[in-house]
Amino acid sequence: MLVYDIKTKTLQNETIDGYGTESDGYEFGTIDWIPGKDKKGGLLVSLMGVRSLMGRANTTDDDLDGEGVSFTYVMLYDLEGKRWYNQSTEYRGEPLTRTRFCTALVHDDERGVYE
Repeated sequence: MLVYDIKTKTLQNETIDGYGTESDGYEFGTIDWIPGKDKKGGLLVSLMGVRSLMGRANTTDDDLDGEGVSFTYVMLYDLEGKRWYNQSTEYRGEPLTRTRFCTALVHDDERGVYE
């Protein structure tokens, strides 16, 4: 995973277990940040569209050779613990091959939650 430090303006490649394998990875997705206390640390929420072979980048929507990723779980990354978790969800639909979608993370001040 590439990590950019905004204070030192440096980019670092970190090996992180639990997200894909040596032979496959994810593409056509989004990653959103849920800040921790005082906007430090927090979680990354990963929603991906396609799982495909490493080194095989799909360039068009007609060129999708990977499998769709189910939203029956969501991948979460703990920034302080540097660990990926798979969180189950209420979604029970079939895995879809998704491209060109986006997400929006909104904080509800009244309830103190992110949606």
